Amino acid sequence: VKEINVRRKAEEDLRESEARYRSVMEAAPDPIVVYDMQGRVMYLNPAFTRFFGWTLAECIGKKMDHFVPQENWHETNQMINAALAGETFTAVPTCRYDKSGNTLNVSNSGAIYRDHKGKLAGSVIILRDITKSTRLSRQLMSIGDRERQKIGQDLHDDLGAHLVGVGAMA
Repeated sequence: VKEINVRRKAEEDLRESEARYRSVMEAAPDPIVVYDMQGRVMYLNPAFTRFFGWTLAECIGKKMDHFVPQENWHETNQMINAALAGETFTAVPTCRYDKSGNTLNVSNSGAIYRDHKGKLAGSVIILRDITKSTRLSRQLMSIGDRERQKIGQDLHDDLGAHLVGVGAMA
């Protein structure tokens, strides 16, 4: 009876822990996808559906290779290899397609998880939308380029005339 009560308590604690972690995943504002070791989707959160358009029902048990643009496979393979080696990776900038085929700028962070025996079981990937920050960075760089050109032009026009005048007077 004692063993049964201990086991029942452990099962209750496990269910409570799972519910707590699921609620964290469901409430997270960033898209999260959980893969098994073969790269098949086991879970994706509501933020993933809002951002990319695919639902868990459409993706569960399938690979998501179609949402990686061809030109981004190099860093994607590096992230996969890091995960398979048991490493984590943080804020790797890349692009992904949404369900409509639009290219979205994202930052990938991920880690592996292990089963109860300590064997690699899969990976948890968090994708952060960096579309706005990428656009703002480009705008900032463009403004900086324009200001450098303006300063160069002002120096050329104003300083050049003064230097010619000084040279003539000398």
